[in-house]
Amino acid sequence: MKNSRLNNFLNYLFAILLLVLVVFQKHPSLNLNTSSPKKFENFSFLACCHYKEKNQNNFKNNSIKKTLDLFALTLNSEIHQLKEKKYLLKINTSKKSKEKNFNKKNQISKALIKEKLKPENDSKIKSKIKISAKSALAINPKTNFVFYQKNPRLILPTASLTKLMTSLVAMKYFPLDLILEVPEEINKIESANGKLKPKDRFYLKDLIHLMLIVSSNQAAYTIEKNLNIVPLMNLEAKKMGLKNTFFEDASGLNNKNVSSVKDISDLVYYILKEKPKIFEIEKIKESKIKSLKGNIYYLKNNNYFVNNPNFLGGKTGWLDIDFQNLVSIFKIKEKTIIIVVLGSKDRFKDTEKILKELLK
Repeated sequence: MKNSRLNNFLNYLFAILLLVLVVFQKHPSLNLNTSSPKKFENFSFLACCHYKEKNQNNFKNNSIKKTLDLFALTLNSEIHQLKEKKYLLKINTSKKSKEKNFNKKNQISKALIKEKLKPENDSKIKSKIKISAKSALAINPKTNFVFYQKNPRLILPTASLTKLMTSLVAMKYFPLDLILEVPEEINKIESANGKLKPKDRFYLKDLIHLMLIVSSNQAAYTIEKNLNIVPLMNLEAKKMGLKNTFFEDASGLNNKNVSSVKDISDLVYYILKEKPKIFEIEKIKESKIKSLKGNIYYLKNNNYFVNNPNFLGGKTGWLDIDFQNLVSIFKIKEKTIIIVVLGSKDRFKDTEKILKELLK
């Protein structure tokens, strides 16, 4: 009786052992991987052999084998279901992650669109500053931080601001000691200051001084006729990415010379880096030039800001009393600031209003 109970106990013990092996995915009917298959397979084999040797009569009992196989089949099915649930959960998590990223990108896109749709007269200067200029910009060119702007994309005539590009191209592509002759028809060219005598002869550097200090249209015309400089000016504008800029002549007398305040600020910053001499000339208060024929020309700078200690240079432009242009460069709190006004009724007053706000 006791032996029978002992045998039954051992049978149950080995049955439990086999069930444990099944749970750890070692039953032969399960097609599952393990981290150390050989170790567990040997252990399972020894356990089964021991069970057979001690309980050959009981092992022949098909009921236990059927029970184990049924249990293994059921467990295998449940494990596969768990795997499927885990796979589905992974897919759902991936979908949620993608949706989250898409929503995030969508929010960024909406924010960018919103930024682009902001009014063009939006500015960092909070006070309600009123200026007469049709377009204006105050910017730190190094960081592109905009302090103030009004219609920055508006394309307008540049007038004598054109001479900045004329000077840049002349200095970049031609020797400054090149001798140029004033055309015979020079008196047909309107010029309030810096009037030249026909057939007079100048070094290129002296004509550049005449253009920049007193904004001589005749000096610009002389350079244009001798050097065919306008195509080079448009080529430089294209190379710089000045998409809203076009030049018809070298002086700015033609209204087809156009640009935007942003393009002009980019041009000015390029000159500051590549040809800073241009703005050093712009700061000269008074000068005199002697032509190669001995004619003397007296130059006086009429820029309102020329005596300002923070003034680094600039250029004036004029179409008529109601359309005045001005570009000015200032050193403010150790920062270089470019201020451009186009189409102003009072260019110096408008610039001064912006400047005062920046100095606060």
